[in-house]
Amino acid sequence: MAAERFHFSLYVAGDEANSHTAVNNLEAICSGTLRGACSVEIIDVFANLDAALEQRIVITPTLIVRTERPPTKMVIYGNLSDTTTILRRLGQPDGNK
Repeated sequence: MAAERFHFSLYVAGDEANSHTAVNNLEAICSGTLRGACSVEIIDVFANLDAALEQRIVITPTLIVRTERPPTKMVIYGNLSDTTTILRRLGQPDGNK
């Protein structure tokens, strides 16, 4: 298991293709390298505009990453296809747990 616990909030726009791709890529990251070390919340901005406005989301897909130790917040835009770069930003440079 990864040493760090990640909390992901993924903001998507309904059934758009990039939204589906982002959800699938995040699921792959969480079930692979980060297995057991992440929680995921998917927020559809069409269904929950208030949540998007509260976080100042103007582009979808947008992934907000929060960690507990140390407490940090990171924002990643796009469909999360570049998993290698995402894992590096999360402190998992070689994809190992």
